[in-house]
Amino acid sequence: MIDLATALAEYEAWMREHLPVVDEGGLAEKASAIADSAFAFLRGNFPWWLVRWREHERDFADAPAVVAVGDLHVENFGTWRDAEGRLIWGINDFDEAYPLPVAHDLIRLAVSARLAIEEERLFYDPDEAVKDILRGYRAALARGGRHFILETDDLDWLRRLAKRQLRSNSGFWRRSERWLPSGREDKTAIALLRAQLEQRDGAELLRVASRRAGIGSLGRPRVVALASWRGGLIAREAKALLPSAVCWLRREKGDPLALIRRIEANAIRSHDPCRVLTPKWLVRRLSPESDKIDLRKSLGDDDASRLLEAMGQEVANVHLGTAHEPEAIIAWLDRRPKKWLVEISEVLGDAITDDWRDYVRALKPAKLRNAG
Repeated sequence: MIDLATALAEYEAWMREHLPVVDEGGLAEKASAIADSAFAFLRGNFPWWLVRWREHERDFADAPAVVAVGDLHVENFGTWRDAEGRLIWGINDFDEAYPLPVAHDLIRLAVSARLAIEEERLFYDPDEAVKDILRGYRAALARGGRHFILETDDLDWLRRLAKRQLRSNSGFWRRSERWLPSGREDKTAIALLRAQLEQRDGAELLRVASRRAGIGSLGRPRVVALASWRGGLIAREAKALLPSAVCWLRREKGDPLALIRRIEANAIRSHDPCRVLTPKWLVRRLSPESDKIDLRKSLGDDDASRLLEAMGQEVANVHLGTAHEPEAIIAWLDRRPKKWLVEISEVLGDAITDDWRDYVRALKPAKLRNAG
């Protein structure tokens, strides 16, 4: 198996080959961010996860294939407004979408739940968390999917959770003052952002700037445009598209535009009308209501079970969009041992934790050398 340091170096070299510009400062920030915890290491290091996944992939080769989310974890869920202004909840990042066995997304989500619980991002029993994810997934498959429109009465608990996040985002527009021009913003991205803002008659462009966000996508250029419109602020972001890290590992060419379009067009959900995909860029709305949910800020102690089950349902919503025969997924799950997801998530969770500790130990001497 390729070692961690080699894998990270090779992936960054591959990134530079596929992006017109790489945010080198963002890559340095990412190297530090993934050292923060095992959960951050998992969340921000999808290429290495794939190396670990490859060791077990043959055990799930008989699972039906779908266009998988890929880089899935418990903090890859958030809210947005649809064309009718309704608040929607679901998976909000498909940057690493790629055809994979259905087991992949379930396993990675379950591993992330275990690590989040170990680090007290969630307060729950880890085995029960994994069971809740699988229960939700199976339930949504059986009913043909489930929309998460937060105005519905049976989702009042999730609506309350989302509103806690919105309260924590009260300083969103004040924080936008940190978006500063770098002088290296891509001209194509700027043109795309201008075109989006021109659809808002009377919008006045205030500034175009660079932005860093997330962990896994650090290094990819992000260009934001902030404008004034009808008495308030609006914003759009263009994030550079990159083929899935699966392409790096398998030495394949990839078309992220086609895969993301396919997964978004067919998933069972109500879409954000401000999301625009182009061959090189994803343009989306930035607002306090179009954001990922931070579990530590938003989750009440009694909500963990229901939220994890909802996450499993949302994974099914995505898989159903590209599954040729949903019944085949249910049949495959029926053939699995009772505790298969509990057991494999524990194995891979321990492996990722060990890898993170090795990474931190290796990083400390490097920092000392640089300081000297």
